[in-house]
Amino acid sequence: MGILRSEKVQKGNNKLIDLTHALSPEIPTWEGDCGFRLENISDYRDSTPPNVFRVQKIESILSAGTHMDAPAHCFPGARTIDELPLPDLIRDCVVIKAAEGADENYQFRPAEILAFEKENGAIREGTFVIFHSGWSRFWQDRDKYRNN
Repeated sequence: MGILRSEKVQKGNNKLIDLTHALSPEIPTWEGDCGFRLENISDYRDSTPPNVFRVQKIESILSAGTHMDAPAHCFPGARTIDELPLPDLIRDCVVIKAAEGADENYQFRPAEILAFEKENGAIREGTFVIFHSGWSRFWQDRDKYRNN
């Protein structure tokens, strides 16, 4: 089953947090069907030493699991992932959490951003803002996660 990794690494004054979900055939997808398959084409026992290795085949629907959409996903003629410069993807980040028990109708409002800034200081230009809805609590339940 997919699990949420939440590994925190301190690097100087920066805290790196890995929020990826592991890929598995059970992960919820936009389309609702299986979004991920991993098949061993050959395994270690099929190899001849000293060249012992595993060959795998991956099949996946895009937008499955933890991912980043490029602007081209929604805007014709916009940049694709390979056209996004790495320095543009490395940013300071703030996380604004939803109120406890946020449901499928919850919407972040400007007042929450202002309250965050009042408590933590102004969000600097160029900062990546993550709105944490808490929806990942339904990751193990496809129907709830997809909000059918």
